[in-house]
Amino acid sequence: MTPFEITMTVLALAPVILYAATYAVTTTWYRTLMGAGQFIDKTSLAMLLLLATLTAFLGADWPGRGFVRALIYGLLIGGQWAALVAFYVTYRRARRASREDDSL
Repeated sequence: MTPFEITMTVLALAPVILYAATYAVTTTWYRTLMGAGQFIDKTSLAMLLLLATLTAFLGADWPGRGFVRALIYGLLIGGQWAALVAFYVTYRRARRASREDDSL
């Protein structure tokens, strides 16, 4: 990676980590599906950017990279599917509640 790419990756990593950490500490994200989906989305993005940053600083072949990479991609895939399901479930519940309100 070029110095510019490293700088951009680090600049992208900082706000995502701050957002995920602040969201985790200041909200009750675990009480709703959408909150959990939002948390999983930002956390998985932070992990992906962290992997890119580690690779930029440690090189393309550092000890344990294969395991860390598989773990992060697995969590990213699972997290994105969970966030998508959470969105659809919440959306359907809201539509159903809206229809029930309209029929009263």
